[in-house]
Amino acid sequence: MLEPGRPLTLSLLVINHSRTAFTFSEKLELPPDWQVIIPASSFRLAPYDQQVRLVSLFIPPNSPAGSYRIGYSLASREQQSDSLHTAVKIRVAPVNAVDSLCEEQPQVVAAGEDYTVKLRYINKGNTPVTLCFAEKNTPVYPVKFFPAEMTLSPGASQVLTVHIKTRPDGREAAAIRHVLHISAVDKETLLPLANNTFVTDVFPVIAGNHDRYHRVPGRFRIITGGLQQGGDDPGTPGLQLEFSGAGSIDEQGKNQVYLSFLTPNLLGGNFHESPPNFELEFNNNLLNLSAGGRTMALSTLTKRWYGYDNIRLQINLNRHSLGVINPGRNEQGIYYGYQFNERLRMQANYLSRPPAGGGPGNGLYSLQAEFRPLYHGHPRASSVFNLEYALDQKLQPSSAAYRLSWQGYGKDFRYSLGKTMASSTFSGTYNDLESANGMFSFSLCNTLQGSFFYNKYRNNLNLDPSKPVARDEETYLTNFAFRFTPQTTVLFSVRTRQKRDLLLPAQYDYRDSLTKFGWQQQFSHWRLQAFAGAGFYYDRLAAGKGAASSGGVDYKTYALSGTYTPNLRQTYLFFINTGDQNYARISESRSAAGFKASLRLPNNLRLLEDFTLNLEYQKRNLLDPISSGNDYFSLNLAGTYNRLSLTLKASHLVMKHYTLTRLAFFTTYMFPYNIPTVRRKETGAIEGQIFDGSTPAAVPLPNVIVRTNGISVVTNEEGRFVFSSLTPGIYSISIDQSRAALNLVPGKRLPLLVEVEKGETTDLKIDLFPPAVVTGRTVLQATGEENGFVYARGLPGTTAENRKNGVEERKALGNILIELSNGSETFRRVTTGSGEFSFAGLRPGRWTLKAYEKSLPAHYYFETAEVQLDLKPGEEKDFTFVAVPHIREVQIVEEGTLIPGKPMVPAERRLGLEDLFAAEYYDSAASPRSLREFLEETGLLKKNYLYHDRYFTDIIYEVKEYDSLTGIAGKFNIPLQRIIDLNFLGTTGVVKAGSILIISVPSEFVYTAAPNEILADIAERHGTTVEILLDLNNIDPFAELQGGEIIVLPGY
Repeated sequence: MLEPGRPLTLSLLVINHSRTAFTFSEKLELPPDWQVIIPASSFRLAPYDQQVRLVSLFIPPNSPAGSYRIGYSLASREQQSDSLHTAVKIRVAPVNAVDSLCEEQPQVVAAGEDYTVKLRYINKGNTPVTLCFAEKNTPVYPVKFFPAEMTLSPGASQVLTVHIKTRPDGREAAAIRHVLHISAVDKETLLPLANNTFVTDVFPVIAGNHDRYHRVPGRFRIITGGLQQGGDDPGTPGLQLEFSGAGSIDEQGKNQVYLSFLTPNLLGGNFHESPPNFELEFNNNLLNLSAGGRTMALSTLTKRWYGYDNIRLQINLNRHSLGVINPGRNEQGIYYGYQFNERLRMQANYLSRPPAGGGPGNGLYSLQAEFRPLYHGHPRASSVFNLEYALDQKLQPSSAAYRLSWQGYGKDFRYSLGKTMASSTFSGTYNDLESANGMFSFSLCNTLQGSFFYNKYRNNLNLDPSKPVARDEETYLTNFAFRFTPQTTVLFSVRTRQKRDLLLPAQYDYRDSLTKFGWQQQFSHWRLQAFAGAGFYYDRLAAGKGAASSGGVDYKTYALSGTYTPNLRQTYLFFINTGDQNYARISESRSAAGFKASLRLPNNLRLLEDFTLNLEYQKRNLLDPISSGNDYFSLNLAGTYNRLSLTLKASHLVMKHYTLTRLAFFTTYMFPYNIPTVRRKETGAIEGQIFDGSTPAAVPLPNVIVRTNGISVVTNEEGRFVFSSLTPGIYSISIDQSRAALNLVPGKRLPLLVEVEKGETTDLKIDLFPPAVVTGRTVLQATGEENGFVYARGLPGTTAENRKNGVEERKALGNILIELSNGSETFRRVTTGSGEFSFAGLRPGRWTLKAYEKSLPAHYYFETAEVQLDLKPGEEKDFTFVAVPHIREVQIVEEGTLIPGKPMVPAERRLGLEDLFAAEYYDSAASPRSLREFLEETGLLKKNYLYHDRYFTDIIYEVKEYDSLTGIAGKFNIPLQRIIDLNFLGTTGVVKAGSILIISVPSEFVYTAAPNEILADIAERHGTTVEILLDLNNIDPFAELQGGEIIVLPGY
């Protein structure tokens, strides 16, 4: 079974069994969209020769799961009527791959408000998938998904909308960081396909006042309840207090501290947790301190199992680290470490123990090394090698120990190896033992998964008879899982164990082997598993009378389980483990039947925010004829509301001779508090107030989110906000205007730059106003008059009747750049296809509205290109920019020289363009050079001007025989409408030979000839021919080029 998106290589053996040489041509028959990497070719095969042919293909990533046929045929040139055919069937594995993309997420919200997260899920697998969704959020807020589930075909995507309702948190001055985890789960397999985590700051509605002290966040918990252990136990009431806090104790955040203290039961007796408990951690760049009720170890080989009230102190200097440790009782240790580079670190340790009873002391020495060969450049692979060698105070090799470990992972596999050896005279925790372990797991194409485990343990290596045992144990375990389909999986497991006591005879050895086959089937809401196993068990002490003479027992075992998950809040498990009569005689057998239920109840009543219920019932020892089975029942109920947590635990066990019932009930209430540490001297603060500036009384505005340098606060009912603990520097103050309820704009441009000084508080006042709006449009206008004025017939919609009556006609102008500026800020828009533009959210004041003429048709200008606007709060203004043509009368003379006062040239001497409508005409009788100078002087022939984000230069082109406007536009690769606009033409596309047109050419394709330069040199330099240059330019092939003459080059 092959995974899509990967290459496939097939090898085929071709044998010539005849006496004749043949030349074969290969042909492949592939499924649609499959690509060939090594294409088919021809090859010659000698008599009785053979050859291996390789066929390499690429399976498209979106190939649906299923079977595919690949056909391979050979056709002989010598025997064209005969051909060889074969086919290979391959199976493409189903792949479930879902990607997620966040489209919307607020960074900060006010407490008590709803906010929305939008996620787009994309099916990048090759099978349809139905997704349902699960969430986990802290603190717990109500969360709803829309839609509740979605079905995606391969390549399809859909948006999930998540609504979160925050909870008002009273008058606390501290913000809450809401963490939301969303999992997209395959509805059929219930496997997570995509996970996303979002962090949103939820700020209290009341911003609080400026605190002059730096504080460490902490909490105080009251734990109370009762515990009844069953039997004659009357029960123990309990009351415990817990103090904890974590954070920086200085303003700069350089010194971090964690403190936790749990009192013993104030009512006496053991209750809930194991008191007393004290923990302290302190860390900065130089020092690390740990103290309290935890088990500490200097290293793996030097540790001893001694208890609590430990302390560790470490000093860090660049790559060096030096530390001392007191791991309990009377032991002290010291260590020194050095970081050579990112890959290698070494550490030397010494642990001392004072002499007992006046005897000599007992110390341990060890050297550790950690090596990471794949530290850089391997994001999908890792490997870590650890080595430790230790000696005790005798400093003899016979009193040594060593430990090796190597672990890592790759794309589809994981591995770990370990070896520990300690001599019998070594005085560390590991003493007189040898152990080895290994693990390797892999996954192939999401179809075959396997794992191998090995473990070996020995002690009393010298078989000292004064010691109670000499254990020699070894275990092998192999597991395989093969997925036929996404719903069906076959399971296989082999386990072998051996336990010996080398101080006892061999007949007392223990051996156990078990081989199991299983089947797993996944349905929409059900998952069923069934196992059948056969094993051999040898234990002379436990075999009993029914065992064979050798003490071995063959047994069989069976297991069946079903998991029902109607939704992500409910899970039910039913199971039975049983076997034959021999299985019941095995001491390690676990025959039982029962069910388990895990329920996360919806918060419909709003009594508890997170309410979970776990139930379990088991009928144990089904096959034991002596005990006749026993019953076990347990119930766990837990819920939280705001700061209150409730837990109820109950269990009931019914044995043959007694009954045991246990009950426990706990309540926990948490008070947050802040521990003052130092007075703020190194930091400053910003205090401010926000008002509605549109009202005469300047009403304060609450619930406005104010930001500065990644920090956000919310104004209180008086419109006040505070930024505390700011390091000196420049801060930019801005307002979050994305909230729909805040349709106001600041009177001054934001962000405001504010300088914060040490120990100082900066005051601000910000006025907000209803925003102003500016709208408008750009139009093209043709003005009609009587007495023979020529109208602009190139405008769509211009009618003969309007031209006759002198009526103004307008056409919408799109793609025009509009600019609005007040001197300190500038906004730009480009008009739509209907010529409209809009500026919203404008602050009051004087603004300049300007339209740029660069995108206008040739020879048009705006009557008013710039206007001043005085905007008031909430005002809406509209303005129309009107573009009109430049109106000129141009007279044509024979030699191309304009003579004022002379009559117009007769109509037959005008340019032969049937749809000419402008009062400007160009005559071909004048030389192109004289005509160019005339057009440049009149401003009709422009150089190097910007048009649609590109620079152009105008040239003149003489129409040749059989030319048309469409053909000319294609020759110069410019839009037809551009030629019409430049030359004031109609739309018939008919031109006469000898006419002169203005053509707009990109400036990079316009070349200026140098003195004494010839066309052949220009053509060779630019990779073209003289004929092409003659076709594009009005050049006499027999005349010499003049310096400065314009030459149009091909290539645009």
